[in-house]
Amino acid sequence: MAFVSGSAYGIFFAANAPSADAITVQQAVETLTEEYRDRLEEISATVQHDRQDITANDDVYYIRWQDVLAVFSLYISGDEQGTPVAALTENQVDKLRETMWAMNAVDYSTRRRLP
Repeated sequence: MAFVSGSAYGIFFAANAPSADAITVQQAVETLTEEYRDRLEEISATVQHDRQDITANDDVYYIRWQDVLAVFSLYISGDEQGTPVAALTENQVDKLRETMWAMNAVDYSTRRRLP
């Protein structure tokens, strides 16, 4: 028996995916959070710098998953109330990824400072 709990955003969090073709929302969130962290680490490791300043649009340096899942829920249901989702297909994970990156874009620039 799988444990399922609901959120206010029309997304259900299941302990187990109902089929081999699907993954739980929690698994998708963990995977996408890791991709986001990997991208930040890649930039830090590959862009030569003496000092690193990070600026966030809303002064938050983490993914606000409650907001991303709310937007995603609206997208997949097509209405303001969202739709219950316990597990995601590959296409839905891709859309969740697209939504996450659109809401948490990562960019960088370099500049020289004169002594």
